[in-house]
Amino acid sequence: AASGYIKIGDIKGESSVSRVGVESKLDESDNVSTILITQSRFIGDLQIDSDSSTRTRLSDLRVDGRTNVDLGSGNDSLAVLDSLFAGVAVFRGGTDLDVRSDSDGSLELDVFVLGGNRFRSEVLIDQWEEVIDLDGAPVANH
Repeated sequence: AASGYIKIGDIKGESSVSRVGVESKLDESDNVSTILITQSRFIGDLQIDSDSSTRTRLSDLRVDGRTNVDLGSGNDSLAVLDSLFAGVAVFRGGTDLDVRSDSDGSLELDVFVLGGNRFRSEVLIDQWEEVIDLDGAPVANH
């Protein structure tokens, strides 16, 4: 297993992993950043911050410390799937209502999708226009 400090774009965390799958890119056509972290273990805290429209997917993770995802302004999406969070986990969508009509009349919202996760401490889901729990559990705060 490798160990060290990971900093890719606005992702920070101490990592001890046998395999790290991280992808971060900016799609110039629609000015949307994409962050993908899969099959990784963070022995410390995991923090992801963004101030633009961001599509983020976290899957098959183990985070031993605190998790803080703050996607800020913009129309954001976050999927958190099949992961274990030992410390406090905070998933924040943004400080403003990010709804806008496209030319086809559709709406874009901050959307948070979660399923198959285990949380061993407090979870805060905040500032999302839509929260979808694939496990069917009620989501109290968002």
